Amino acid sequence: MVIAGTRFLGRMSYLAIGLSMIVLSGGISASGPSASGLEYSDEALKDLPPLGTPRGQYVAYCGSCHGLAGLGDGPIAEFMSVKPTDLTRMAEQNGGVFPEREMRDMIDGRQSSRTNIRAHGYKEMPVWGAIFSALHYGGDAEVTRHVDGVIEYLKEIQQP
Repeated sequence: MVIAGTRFLGRMSYLAIGLSMIVLSGGISASGPSASGLEYSDEALKDLPPLGTPRGQYVAYCGSCHGLAGLGDGPIAEFMSVKPTDLTRMAEQNGGVFPEREMRDMIDGRQSSRTNIRAHGYKEMPVWGAIFSALHYGGDAEVTRHVDGVIEYLKEIQQP
């Protein structure tokens, strides 16, 4: 059975990964505005963190939408129908406690309970658990490792 929107979701997931890879590889790099209207400096790209670090995982998988600082101002945010969330205020919006379980479910996206989460599924945010699983040949340990890295970084950037 094919659920309406599944192909769209797959295309959006790969679009987000592709855009992230282009940005991170320096494919969109100029000292002035590029043909896309986005502006990046070689200096900014030079300072990107290694992928194996929590910040590197965040930047690679989340930065194109949520921005390098997690403020919801990534380079493709202006082209999205729903503005990406400011991830630096998740604890503040949850009574001062970082909502780790909810964020883990939001990022992974493969759990059936997530069908009720508006920002995922067929909506704007890719189901990263499925992407991590496909990139790492179905390994749940790798999915957990990537999600853990992003969660660790999100905890670090919380603002009071």
